[in-house]
Amino acid sequence: MTLFLQNFFLLSSWGTLLALCVLACIFLLLRQVRKYLSFSQRMFLGLLCGVGFGFGMQYFAGFPQKGVSELSNALIWYSQTYAWINFLSAIFVNFLKLIVVPIVLIGILYVILNLRSDIKLSSMFSRSLFWLLLTTGIASGIAVLLGTYYALGEGFLLDGSKEIREVQGLDQILLGLMPSNIIETMAKNAVVGVVIFAMIFALSIRSVGDEHPFYQSFVRCVDFLHQVMMKIAMLVIEFMPYAVVTMISGVLMRYGIEAVSPVLKFIALIYLSALCVFVVHAIVLSLHGLNPLLYFKKAIPALMMAFTSRSSVATLPVTIDVLEKRMGVSSMSSSFVATLATTIGANGCAGYFGGLVGVFAFHALGIEVGLVQGIMIVLLSMVASIGVAGIPGIATMVASIVLTGLGMGEHFGILAIVLAIDPIMDMARTMSNVSGGMIASIAVDKELGMLDEEKYKS
Repeated sequence: MTLFLQNFFLLSSWGTLLALCVLACIFLLLRQVRKYLSFSQRMFLGLLCGVGFGFGMQYFAGFPQKGVSELSNALIWYSQTYAWINFLSAIFVNFLKLIVVPIVLIGILYVILNLRSDIKLSSMFSRSLFWLLLTTGIASGIAVLLGTYYALGEGFLLDGSKEIREVQGLDQILLGLMPSNIIETMAKNAVVGVVIFAMIFALSIRSVGDEHPFYQSFVRCVDFLHQVMMKIAMLVIEFMPYAVVTMISGVLMRYGIEAVSPVLKFIALIYLSALCVFVVHAIVLSLHGLNPLLYFKKAIPALMMAFTSRSSVATLPVTIDVLEKRMGVSSMSSSFVATLATTIGANGCAGYFGGLVGVFAFHALGIEVGLVQGIMIVLLSMVASIGVAGIPGIATMVASIVLTGLGMGEHFGILAIVLAIDPIMDMARTMSNVSGGMIASIAVDKELGMLDEEKYKS
């Protein structure tokens, strides 16, 4: 009976039941305060509760230094509690991923079919690409400067013991973005392929236009489906404060404090770079005559979701909702630019992360980082940002591309420092990725004269 409870229900310990009861009380608290706290405030409360719960579990477990899988026998209640928390987090993230493809497909159709005749799609795309790649290049440059100033990687010995992802050439990367089977592309949540298909499909429909009697009916059908998908997204988003609790506590329970201590400088520079990137985003908004403080206040739900889920794609429904409902961005820009930002111009994963990895590699090999090396790192980071999937852990591939481009393909052991604690850095990177996409959406909308500034200022 004990084995049945342990292996099937994962409830063989009183400690597990007690921990789940505490988690249930936290959920009940978040539900009860709905009438008194705004959504952003409940998100922040969820973050605090998640941090408290995670550290509490670590404390009662004696701050274990082993991984969760290695504690299954020594601390059954701890491993079982983590399994339940991971299960709840996975449910929420899977629901978000479930609606990503419909939102992207219908969103692109809605954008193009309702695009004003005086606005060219090429103009929106070129402006989006400009701001996404510019902010990514600046983010990488900031990381190079910080990494050089703080001598990141000096005295570190590469062991080359960690396995990395296969590195592809630029032609293979671009070819991989082109969908060959739309059903397979949708099944894999390959956002770029869905965007390409949706754009071709929508442009073909628009070229037919009113010549076909069914055209206006199809446009109205797309409008209806767009509203339905936004309703579904809002339904899922309502559970975000609860998901924040499980996701942040899960990270703390799995990796703890000891896992991050050997690479504190790398982690510190990741978060310092993220802070600097936020300053860059504030400058971009100021150049467009917008108050950056209002942006950061209203962007909290999307940034919090990005921080905890570590997935730009999973955060996409929240991002679009925040841009439209809170910041006055048109549905055209929010759907098109925000979706594009999940695959191009990742300020965090390809920007400052690529920059720091490049500097670390040079210093670890005893090579001084000068102007030429810095420019190489920035350019490679920008190239690596094209086609980056907005899913957790993809920055490892970006680092591989940067190192290969720098001629350090045989020194992939550099990634050993990040593979163990990558999720802790990935939270900041993903938050920067999402913020960069939102900034690009606002900038493009403002330049095209479609931004509702009254809603932005309200």
